[in-house]
Amino acid sequence: SIYEVLETPNSFYLIMEKCNGGNLFYKIEQRINTKKLFDEKILSEVFRQIASAIQYLHDIGICHRDIKPENICFLNLGDMENNIVKIIDFGLGKILDIKDINDKLKSLVGSAIYMAPEVLQNQYNEKCDIWSLGVILYFFIAGHPPFFGQNDTEIKYKILSMKYDKLEGEKWSNVSEELKDLINHILVKEEERYSAQDILNHEWIKKQKRFPINSEERIKQFKIYQK
Repeated sequence: SIYEVLETPNSFYLIMEKCNGGNLFYKIEQRINTKKLFDEKILSEVFRQIASAIQYLHDIGICHRDIKPENICFLNLGDMENNIVKIIDFGLGKILDIKDINDKLKSLVGSAIYMAPEVLQNQYNEKCDIWSLGVILYFFIAGHPPFFGQNDTEIKYKILSMKYDKLEGEKWSNVSEELKDLINHILVKEEERYSAQDILNHEWIKKQKRFPINSEERIKQFKIYQK
């Protein structure tokens, strides 16, 4: 989260974390404009952090419901390498009974491009966040979302059809088979879709180098406000 509250007997402190590095959409835009190829080692670490955060949320019964590049921020200035990722904006977050497989959410919320098909059908669970993560990953690689149209109606129709351009052929020869396999296990029906833990256990995530988190730099980013 981007903040937390520390309570004391007579007051509480709001600790806010300043994210100087911009959001993931800005990073995607940079790649598109400069036509710079992504580094899978760096990209896999970014998505490992995102999946880890989503797993934590799901484990405590929270569905974010608005996972999109604009809601994924970087703590530090500079490139994605050695950076720390933060998920923000829990305004649409909802608590689920994760022990009850029949506990479903029904509100049509979120950003159209990143909506899972079951959200459009008003019957979904926390795996809608995983779908959104798959859309982001595809977006980063292809330079465009897998499901796109001239308006929300067209976008939603394409999402419900679950048909998109696969990362196949010579055009995608620079993309590893492991990464393609991961996407193919995310942009599928809810019951077949990977969980956040499945993503973390996937070969594409596990085989890549992990960058150390600089805890001293992280501490410097905190600002304390007393109310």
